[in-house]
Amino acid sequence: LLTLCLAVGLLPAPALAASSEVALKLGSPWCAIDTQVTQVDESNAQVTPYAVQVNGGGYTLLPIRRVLEAFGGSVEWVPATNGVLCTLNGHQVELAPGSAQATVDGVAVTMDVPAETKNDRTFVPVRFVSENLGLSVAYESTDQIVVVSAAPVDQNNLTNLSSVKALTEKLASLLDVQPGDTITL
Repeated sequence: LLTLCLAVGLLPAPALAASSEVALKLGSPWCAIDTQVTQVDESNAQVTPYAVQVNGGGYTLLPIRRVLEAFGGSVEWVPATNGVLCTLNGHQVELAPGSAQATVDGVAVTMDVPAETKNDRTFVPVRFVSENLGLSVAYESTDQIVVVSAAPVDQNNLTNLSSVKALTEKLASLLDVQPGDTITL
């Protein structure tokens, strides 16, 4: 048994794990990857997630690169369609702006809302893309915060997640809010 323990101790340590959650606020250029706060698009502060209403449903659109890269995924531009190819966990989702048709793992799928181009970026429906790549998505309506997670998230516990706390602290600091002040984000 001691030999086995010593042998296991000599094995290389696993690589650092990808992020476990990303929090984004509608209308804000800031996001939190776990507890690290950064911009949704480091090269353009005008890029912010936004919501659209279609057929009675609300859909959040955002440039997905920052989110997918946080989980070890990738986003590639597809010149033929001016669209994007999103890859994560062995799955692929391809979307083109203005089209409600997407390709998920080689199969054509109709989305409720198409991707859009804004500020020279492709904004995609975050729930559609994330869930088709094996991630979970939750929405906190009071503060309009979207959480993308590698694991299922308790919808009733979103404000206690480390990423949400880090993001709300950053947003509060931008407003110069003092301890004890009450704010609604």
